[in-house]
Amino acid sequence: MAKYSILLSIKESYLFTRNSLGLIFHPYKTIRSLIRERDYSQILLLISLPAYVLAGGLGVIWFGRRLIHAPYGVWGFYTKVGVLGTFTFSFAIFCYLGFWVWQVWKIKNK
Repeated sequence: MAKYSILLSIKESYLFTRNSLGLIFHPYKTIRSLIRERDYSQILLLISLPAYVLAGGLGVIWFGRRLIHAPYGVWGFYTKVGVLGTFTFSFAIFCYLGFWVWQVWKIKNK
């Protein structure tokens, strides 16, 4: 059972990496093929990409504040910039994905 779990996780990791790079170089083709193949696990992983970026960025900020023993409730300039940058980058990824999903949906329903 563990062997199959490891093989499945390797396969899903490979597909996630391939599809993530596909979103950078040819997003229309990547999203169209995912919808056509009905690969719901990969669709869910890619649609959740902004949430991963947001959680990772906020986690790094939280961990960094714990490392320097920053006082609770006091947000410095760099923390504010980091949080704003994390939210902005996550929102930009969300808009990028939304735009390409809309393009695929628009042409599919013509």
